[in-house]
Amino acid sequence: MITIKKLPNFSININLFYCCIFIFIFLLLFHPQKFAYSQTNLPDWPQYEKYEGLLKDNYLRINQIKKKLAKGEQPPKVLKLLFAGYRGNFLEFYDKNGESVLIRYREDRFDMESTLLYSDIIPGLAYEIGVELKGVKILEKTTPFSQKQEFQKLVKNKDTILIFRIFGLRILRLEQIRF
Repeated sequence: MITIKKLPNFSININLFYCCIFIFIFLLLFHPQKFAYSQTNLPDWPQYEKYEGLLKDNYLRINQIKKKLAKGEQPPKVLKLLFAGYRGNFLEFYDKNGESVLIRYREDRFDMESTLLYSDIIPGLAYEIGVELKGVKILEKTTPFSQKQEFQKLVKNKDTILIFRIFGLRILRLEQIRF
């Protein structure tokens, strides 16, 4: 007589088999090496400049200007700085190091023409400013640029603030930022 052997229950094993097949196909489709590109098979993209912020690293800093003035060199005619705010009759600007300069934009508080002309300056934005050096301020004492000997001594001090007169300004719009 022939006996038929009963087959074991395969329901758990078949579910495990389907699960393994699913994981294998998932790994095959979404394997990280499939999406990793080497430098050789990348297309030739244009090389853009590294974004340095609103002010580039090659712009003159205030401490560099002070060093040049201490040596007796001529002051720059154009500054590229960030606007901090209004201080009485002055506009306060700062560079990447956080050092600030004062730029006189009006004669007194009744100079409405200059007040209106420079009323739309936005704090934190970079501006290119046409300036003329007027002097240096330390604490409450102001020394004009015309007194060369005393001026050069005071510029070496870290606590001095340069004072300029404004001729004009324009906002720096970088080509690196595109909308």
